[in-house]
Amino acid sequence: MKRILILTFFSAFCLVTSAQSFSYYKNWHDLNLQNKPEYVTEISTFSLEDLYEMQQLDSIEYTFSSMSSVRKYAFDSSGRITKKYRERIPDNPGKWIHLKNSHKKNTDDSTYIYDTIHDGTSNLTKKLYFDQHGFLTKLIRIRPLKDTTIYSRDSNHRIIKIYNHSFGIDTETISKNYYELNSHGDKKVEERYTKHHFLNFSGETKTDRDTFNYRYIYDSKSNWIIRTKMKNDSIIKITEREIEY
Repeated sequence: MKRILILTFFSAFCLVTSAQSFSYYKNWHDLNLQNKPEYVTEISTFSLEDLYEMQQLDSIEYTFSSMSSVRKYAFDSSGRITKKYRERIPDNPGKWIHLKNSHKKNTDDSTYIYDTIHDGTSNLTKKLYFDQHGFLTKLIRIRPLKDTTIYSRDSNHRIIKIYNHSFGIDTETISKNYYELNSHGDKKVEERYTKHHFLNFSGETKTDRDTFNYRYIYDSKSNWIIRTKMKNDSIIKITEREIEY
């Protein structure tokens, strides 16, 4: 009887300890934002000579050499993004996307959360997996095809590698991004390996390897407010931040 009571107490203690060790996920951490900002606006100008940036567009039939994009994030008091805004200039009007948490579930080895993203016309389901410390390890998007992203972290829980497997209309893409961080915890060097498999009659496979370098200007709160992205010693993207605390 005494042994049963000890085992019961130990099991309950492990469950409580596990629950206490899990910290609710904060987007602040993975965006490396300090001092709990409420709103962040990022305005980027990039060259269409960078193939990766072109692949993010709906079409490459453009007569100009650069574009701009605007991203905005709103955070709750716990550091999670509650809504975000994206606009591409000049081809895409902006709109706010609201993130609504559906439910959280604990499993034997992780905790995952279903998020429903509503953009005014449709819903996108995201499944987020976390480790025992509350840091994101895997993200699955269903829209309706399934895209999977896996995150590897250093001893400070900073992201140092991202593996992504995604599907387009007629393309399957696998990418691996490796990051070297600076003293602030922001990426300094990015190595990217990308493999595209075209799901059409040709069945062609294309592989790319790129290296990017980043430079920053920081505000008094240790958040960057200007980021310059470079490839082969040429500037390909400049992003300015406006941060409200």
